[in-house]
Amino acid sequence: MKKLLCIVLLAVSMLGHTGYLSGAFLFDGMRAEDRTKRPNPTTIDYQLGAHYKGFVAGVADIATAEKLICPPPTTSVGQISTTVTTYLKDNPEKELDNSGYTIVLDALKDEFPCK
Repeated sequence: MKKLLCIVLLAVSMLGHTGYLSGAFLFDGMRAEDRTKRPNPTTIDYQLGAHYKGFVAGVADIATAEKLICPPPTTSVGQISTTVTTYLKDNPEKELDNSGYTIVLDALKDEFPCK
C-alpha cells in the first residue's frame, strides 16, 4: 500500500512540472527536424524531430485550452511548428534560459495572442 501511495504522489507531483523538456533539448529537436528536410537524415533525426513536433503540439493544445493563446481553428500542427521554429532561430539565446514549455509558450503567445 505504501508503494502505491508513493507512486501516486510522485505521479501527481509531476503533473504540475513544466520543465520536462529543457530549452537545449528543444533546440536539438528543432535542428533534427530541420535535418529531416535535407539529404540523408538519420533515424535519430526523424525521432528527435517527431518528439519536437509532438511536444510543440502538446504545449499548443494545453495553451489553447487554457486560453493562453488563440490560434484560428484552421491552424495546423505544421503552422504551429513553423511558428516555434522561426522563433527559436530568431532567439537562439533562449536555448539555455528557459524550459522548453516556456519557450514554446512565448513563441505561440507572440503569434497567436488572445484579443
